[in-house]
Amino acid sequence: PQPKSFHEANPLRPVNPPPPDDGPAGKTPMIILDIAGDGSSPQRLVLPIPTIIALADANGLWTANVDGRIVRLRVNRDAQTVALEPGQNVISQYAFWFAWHAMFPDDPVTDPRGVTAGALTN
Repeated sequence: PQPKSFHEANPLRPVNPPPPDDGPAGKTPMIILDIAGDGSSPQRLVLPIPTIIALADANGLWTANVDGRIVRLRVNRDAQTVALEPGQNVISQYAFWFAWHAMFPDDPVTDPRGVTAGALTN
């Protein structure tokens, strides 16, 4: 028999604290964006990649207005990945939800529907 992939194998090894039961599955891939707003401390968004992919437009672009700042992510539906559009002053990181939550348990998951601004132009 074929060995199971990381995504298929269960359960997760114990992490402390474990991800909450009412959030994404532990192995959900996340993109974490640190967005410098008006010169104050950066705003951190912890976004589930599958939701970003589902919300992207037909051209594979997800656009958000974060405190007046436009953020654009390019989606590759075949590879199930997202990446920042070039030229943005945003720091991005990737992590599985269980790992990010173990390191930063006070960071909530950001619902991408709450920051999507569909009326924005490219």
